Amino acid sequence: MTTHHITLFVPAERIAPEQIAVEAPAVQAALELRPLLDAVPNIVLVLNRHRQVIYSNQALLDTLQIDTPSQIYGLRPGEMLQCSHAFETHDGCGGSEACSTCGAAQAILMTMSGKAAVRECRIVTRAGTALDLRVWAKPIIVHGEPCTIFALTDISDEKRRDVLERVFLHDIHNTASLVVSYTDLIQNVESLSVEERAQLMEQIQVVAFHMLRDIDTHRILIAAEANRLTLSPSIMEAAHVLTDIKAEYSQYALDANITITIEAPAAPINFTTDPSLLARVIGNMLKNALEASTAGDTVTMRVSADAETVTFEVHNALFMPRKVQLQVFQRSYSTKGTGRGLGTYSIKLLSENYLQGKVWFESTEEAGTRFFARYPLQFTS
Repeated sequence: MTTHHITLFVPAERIAPEQIAVEAPAVQAALELRPLLDAVPNIVLVLNRHRQVIYSNQALLDTLQIDTPSQIYGLRPGEMLQCSHAFETHDGCGGSEACSTCGAAQAILMTMSGKAAVRECRIVTRAGTALDLRVWAKPIIVHGEPCTIFALTDISDEKRRDVLERVFLHDIHNTASLVVSYTDLIQNVESLSVEERAQLMEQIQVVAFHMLRDIDTHRILIAAEANRLTLSPSIMEAAHVLTDIKAEYSQYALDANITITIEAPAAPINFTTDPSLLARVIGNMLKNALEASTAGDTVTMRVSADAETVTFEVHNALFMPRKVQLQVFQRSYSTKGTGRGLGTYSIKLLSENYLQGKVWFESTEEAGTRFFARYPLQFTS
């Protein structure tokens, strides 16, 4: 029996488990290279015409820590890997709007037209783990039936190195260059007044602070992905959080001719959280909004609360195209170019995996883009 549905991106038809139980052994018997595939360190699958797994090599079983291959037969790749989007609709992997940007789905679709394909795929699992994968898909015929050889390898380390080189070292180089420029002015420009020298010293302090913050932020992100972060919750006042973050980015906003405003209730909002992690989350929200704005724009930071939660919001006037919206929280994705993309990913990682919060965004052509971060007033350890 085959079930028929229409999804947003790819055909959703499946065959029933009893058919998989017949199809899988037949395909495996036809794979004369099975011992060789089991020796390959990369994950190799065979998918039927409905994108369901009917063969897996030993590397996948080792990765998923399962003993019986039949546990994954009939699943699709996203379901097997616990991709969060694979469980958004009843059609599973390939059924959500976000699947239209998935490199794995695109590669498999290519095989349906008889072409091989190589793509990169970014997945955030239901547990919050980020996966960066490179996938290969190639059409084959087994017993007269069209199938897909589907291989994948984890390139997360490669992407981390790319981020280190392109983002971290790039930013550190820029801030260090500013320090050198300022000190060179102080040492070599004799016409500088005492006041001008004092202003340059202040700028050096600001730049040095941002350099240390960049280093610390990268260290925290590495620890967060490795589940090694230790939290130190304390009582905070929400409006003060926004005031401090605005002050930190005030020079950037001034240089770009962008106005930062704060909207907060008159009554204080006290809540418990980790100050350092929260500052990085809200700081990234503001930084992203500033980078998305142009001269003359206003970026607004808001905070509100109910009986149990506090919600922070950062708004800018830019509308994000739908294709961008679908990939916002994926690791390594960015509209700013290859190797960027840690800002929104870290917002979600730190908020939802450590601060017991929830993050989301809204973006329309009329209202622009709003990022939200909501946290409990009482942090539970």
